[in-house]
Amino acid sequence: MPVKQEPNFAYTNESGEYYGPAKLLNLRMKNKDSGEELIKWLNDDVFPKFQFSTDDQIELIVNCLLQNGSKSFSHLLNILDRYFVLLRHFISTPQQQVQCIHVIHSYWKTSSQFIVITINKFLSHRVLEAASIAQWIFSESIIPLGKRQYIWEIMTRTIDKSLDSVALGEQKLSEMDDPTEKLDATEEEIKNYEVMKDKLEQARDEKKLLFQVIFQRFSMVLNEYLQTNAGKDDNWYKMTLGHLKLIGRRYYKHIRENLSTLELLFTNVDPQIADVFQQIKLMVINY
Repeated sequence: MPVKQEPNFAYTNESGEYYGPAKLLNLRMKNKDSGEELIKWLNDDVFPKFQFSTDDQIELIVNCLLQNGSKSFSHLLNILDRYFVLLRHFISTPQQQVQCIHVIHSYWKTSSQFIVITINKFLSHRVLEAASIAQWIFSESIIPLGKRQYIWEIMTRTIDKSLDSVALGEQKLSEMDDPTEKLDATEEEIKNYEVMKDKLEQARDEKKLLFQVIFQRFSMVLNEYLQTNAGKDDNWYKMTLGHLKLIGRRYYKHIRENLSTLELLFTNVDPQIADVFQQIKLMVINY
């Protein structure tokens, strides 16, 4: 019998330590308190009183946000818009973003489809960065799930969105007149052009970092498996190595600019892992 796809809210136990704060935060979100109001209330009252750790803070906020946005994806988008300031205040570092994804994964643990879409929405709203999603995919508790297709769907969606951001930035910049080539350029034109250049540069840097994290983590987890767990789960190893090949073949055109950096990640690994990267390198060079 298939598992019913429903939310797994973390604060249903009335005797739980954080049941009270979760109930109040849910109510204040339903009443559409502003993000600034919630930040002040949480920082001044709730978190000091209940001695929340950073991870506990993120778990509370993301659980309540998802609970209020669980009726539909339009509800989720509305609440992401409303509480972007709140999320960015408490979820800013890569470590905090990875914890946020763990909470999303736990909340929708009965629905891989909702996990994939929710992470994608958080990425679109700039709550999450692409590299943090890659770090989560290769985190200790998620690595064993590498035989589940939705994990790799999250990776490819994340890469595609990063590439789309670069392509969109390049298109927008190409459609703008370069103010340095105009004698009568206004200050506003110069400012807008520089802002777009900065956004494009940021998108390119994020793409570069994303591929670096992905290939670094592939190298690390595959090599570690062969050194410490060889024979324990060969199906996991074969599937993960296969996904390294697929990622390399699918995106080889986009790793050309940092090929030398990526190659360094595969210099001290098992020969069969290094051989896969050499195949990818040949595609980059020859096509």
